[in-house]
Amino acid sequence: MTSSVAINLPTSPNTSVTLVCYNNTITQLHITGNNHENLSTQSFFDAISAIFPSLKVLSLVSLALKGPLPASVLANTMNSLEILNISSNHFNGNIPFELSYMKNIQTLVFDHNNFTGNVPDWLGSLSSLTVLSFKNNSFDGILPFSLSRLVSLRVLDLSGNRLSGDVPVDYKNLTNLQVLNLENNQFGPSFPVLHHRLLVLSLRMNRFTNGIQGYDLHSFYQLQKLDLSSNEFNGPFPDYLFSLPSLSYLNISGNKFTGKLSTNVSCSDELVSVDLSFNRFTGDLPRCMQRNSVSYKGNCLSNVDKNEQHNVSFCHNEALAVMIKPHDQSGNGSSKSSNVKMVVASSVVGGVVIGGFAVFGVVLVVVRSGVFGGGCAATPQIRVLLQKVSPAYTVKMLTDASK
Repeated sequence: MTSSVAINLPTSPNTSVTLVCYNNTITQLHITGNNHENLSTQSFFDAISAIFPSLKVLSLVSLALKGPLPASVLANTMNSLEILNISSNHFNGNIPFELSYMKNIQTLVFDHNNFTGNVPDWLGSLSSLTVLSFKNNSFDGILPFSLSRLVSLRVLDLSGNRLSGDVPVDYKNLTNLQVLNLENNQFGPSFPVLHHRLLVLSLRMNRFTNGIQGYDLHSFYQLQKLDLSSNEFNGPFPDYLFSLPSLSYLNISGNKFTGKLSTNVSCSDELVSVDLSFNRFTGDLPRCMQRNSVSYKGNCLSNVDKNEQHNVSFCHNEALAVMIKPHDQSGNGSSKSSNVKMVVASSVVGGVVIGGFAVFGVVLVVVRSGVFGGGCAATPQIRVLLQKVSPAYTVKMLTDASK
């Protein structure tokens, strides 16, 4: 018997629908719109759960879905889901507790919505979770300690919220964590204690005020991108970070780092972008950084263009405040604006396996209108991918899917 249930598709000409079948069963549904749809969220989820009872991957992006997330449908009739992406909609309210029953879930991507409240403590019970991305919502409060139990977690992105406080020290137990993005929140004042396997760490635009010289980062050999910009970090900067073997991007602009950088410090061959601007460094710019890919304006450096540095009186006062004798300088360098130049690193780590399913190739089908049922047969409106499913889902594919 063929299911007689049908679902009305969004009618926007820019809507794309992709179905993926495996062993004559639809296991993936991807629908992407342009946020001009007029859908009933509850009815839409009810229909999807009735027509596609065996979904492993559900991606509903930019469909203007609004209101609370219909968690009972997901938990009761779609509990086989492993990947759920509902980015760029208008969902609001708290993340419902019913999602804690989805024990097979590996990836949750709820970016660019209007979710509020705390990051739920029960997320720590989703032991298979490898990707958790709640960026650009309105979460507040502190981070729950329970997330430290997610030993399989590889990507944690909570950027663009109103979260505060220190990162729990138990997060150092996340030994598989590779990407941590906490930018644009209110975290602080202490630098987080994390495991050394990180590839990407972004803490920019928070309220970190303590120094980082007390933290041993020598063992972060795999770290590729480090962004500490637009905080109030102070004290000396550990310049051994310049020589971390995998580091390619470093941004510490817009802080209050002080002291001299060693002129003999070595820079990693991978280091291609460095932003030291708008701090309080004195002395000479290290030789390995005297190249175009380094931004150093708004400091008190002596072997660079003085018009790009703070004026002599400012540097003299700053040097006295930290008990450093400044180099002799002549002339009055013009005082530059203290506006911080933001350099955003879009960090995509290719090839990182984070669980779930992926398709060999992507087919986006433009659908103007139509209905579809639950079988694997193609229709004039929808093409169906009849392909084997890969046991890998890369960070790049996840990032592309959430755009």
